[in-house]
Formats: sequence, structure tokens, C-alpha cells
Amino acid sequence: MRVKSLSSFGFSSYLQIDKLGTEAYLVPHWRCFMTRQDYEQMKRDLRRDYEDKLGALEKLWSVFGPKKSQSTDSSNGPSKAWDHEVSKRDAVRSAIKQIQGEFDIHRVREELLHTQPLVSKNIEDNQISAILSYLYTKKEEIEQVRKKSGKAPARYKNKV
Repeated sequence: MRVKSLSSFGFSSYLQIDKLGTEAYLVPHWRCFMTRQDYEQMKRDLRRDYEDKLGALEKLWSVFGPKKSQSTDSSNGPSKAWDHEVSKRDAVRSAIKQIQGEFDIHRVREELLHTQPLVSKNIEDNQISAILSYLYTKKEEIEQVRKKSGKAPARYKNKV
């Protein structure tokens, strides 16, 4: 039983299915053979078609996709999306709750590495510093023991 011609792919074969419909196989026709030149031409056509479709997709994305903010630059590599269930601020909060006594960004980093190593890799030191400053100035959840001075980071302690 002949079902479908594969001539659109440059073959003049037919897909054969047995009477029960359980097996399918190709039966080549006498014009089924392809030369190297035919192969190379088909490959060029497929690449050209692929590039055209990819270009059209890129144009659609640039028009209808999310807009980039002016501060982001795609030339810096892939974006660093935050894909963890806990926010950066909550991760730092839970780390400082585990620390006894005074701490700075380096001690918070150590605690993050110990308690949440996957999260720690995606939080930079300047972000930890900004979060600690926020928790001190805006939320008043921690106390500042010493202000930042030169390269020495600010030191904090938990409120009692």
C-alpha cells in the first residue's frame, strides 16, 4: 500500500505500510539516487531557508520581545537571571541570623557559602554590602558597629 511520496525531499521513494499498519518502510524508486552535486545544492538551500527564517524570527523578537533597559548591555554575556526560590535579601537575612557577634560582608559571604552555596555563587560582594546597608538604614534590623573606612568594610551586629 503506497501512502506518501517523498518527492518533496528530492527522493522518488514511497513510504510503504504493511496491511496491519504496524510496520512502515521506504521502497526506493529507480530515480531515488542523489549525486554529490544534488546533495550539496539541497544542503545550501536548507541553510539559506534556515537563515531566512532565523532572521525573520530575530526581527519579530526585536519588535515584539521585551525591551532592554538602557543600563543593560547584551555584549557582557548571558544575563544573570535570579532563578532561586529565596530572594537575595532573604538569603542574606537568614545568613546573618546564624552569625553570633559582629560581622562584615566577608563573614556573611562565609555563612552564605556554608548554608546556601548555590545562592551564594549568584550574589556579589557589593550586593551583600548594599543589602546590609539597606537592612541597617531602612529596615533597622541590624546595628552598625563601625562605618566603612577606605577598603575596610562596615561592621554590623544583630539587634538584641
